[in-house]
Amino acid sequence: NNRARCSPLHLSCVSGGIPHGKVPVMKALLKMDENETSDEVSQCQQRIVTLLDRQNRNILHLLLDSLVPSEQAFDDVRFLTMTAPALLFQKDNREKIPLAYVLGRTMENPGTRRRHFMNSYGNNGQVDEGMKRNYLMLKLLVRGMERETRGWGELVDVDEKDILLAAVSEEDSATQSNANQSIRNSDNDNDSKKNVLQSACLI
Repeated sequence: NNRARCSPLHLSCVSGGIPHGKVPVMKALLKMDENETSDEVSQCQQRIVTLLDRQNRNILHLLLDSLVPSEQAFDDVRFLTMTAPALLFQKDNREKIPLAYVLGRTMENPGTRRRHFMNSYGNNGQVDEGMKRNYLMLKLLVRGMERETRGWGELVDVDEKDILLAAVSEEDSATQSNANQSIRNSDNDNDSKKNVLQSACLI
């Protein structure tokens, strides 16, 4: 009984699924050879990777749904976005692309419990380790989207800020207003930590 309409790939990426080494598991589920690269996948394999669950989430949505990305998550995201770039642009039932999951966390109010958890993540003495990982993931996703939209007709000149603004438009109006203003101010204040994308790219 699969009411959630989850594929085996979805189940490998949900919270409580396989904690480490997802790429070998995903390759096995897609019947890819161990040494086969993401450039060699077939159209059928790409369709399988882009399957949606009942909430219209793809496996990238699920992989990015944790407060702090694991070290292995970066390899997983690189593999998925190279295998099926369409994952970056699919929207869930809330009209959110995967990037919006990470973006929402980086724009959390400092006083929230989620932000406190991110700030206190890790045992290496770096109080901002959780936030840093989210910035790095944001940077990885934005660069992937910029790469894929580089040849889209009118979007030939699209840059990372344009993509971030498009993602922010999925958030509520108050968050959108603050983020848009931060990005507009970035040319005048290169050190502004309010500019989420700039903060990510400085890492």
